[in-house]
Amino acid sequence: MFVKRNARQYHVAPIAARIVKYAISGGVAAIAAWLISVSTYKFGHVPYLISQALGFLIGTAVNYPLSRLWAFGNKKGPIPRQLFLFVAGTVVGLGINELALTTSVEWANLPVPMGMMIGLCSAFLWNFSWNNWVTFVQKPHVLSSHQRTTDCRAPSERS
Repeated sequence: MFVKRNARQYHVAPIAARIVKYAISGGVAAIAAWLISVSTYKFGHVPYLISQALGFLIGTAVNYPLSRLWAFGNKKGPIPRQLFLFVAGTVVGLGINELALTTSVEWANLPVPMGMMIGLCSAFLWNFSWNNWVTFVQKPHVLSSHQRTTDCRAPSERS
């Protein structure tokens, strides 16, 4: 699907496809994050909030290239800018994650591994939204001459 604006065209892939791809790439990252979190907590005897933060860092390192190259298909964007925005969004996601974990364990008395999973899932919606609408926004490209001449609307109706 394409959206025209001021003689430029934005490619808008169906959001459902991006959500599914992000769920898969984020799922791979979440598995890596959860395994690191649980392993450092159970076997390394690291406090659970620190374990969760370590897992989240590993998850971010796995998720960025998968998101950039596959889920959002933004291979041409400036890497330093995207990486900065991705990490900034991830830091907010980590806060959401840690809050959900603390709430699950301290208030709801759930087991720590289950709280870790709830924390990861709670950050998913924020991370997808941030990356979809901020980090990996596709730049517009100029319409071809054929695309400009096939607009059947009257010149006064065109925006």
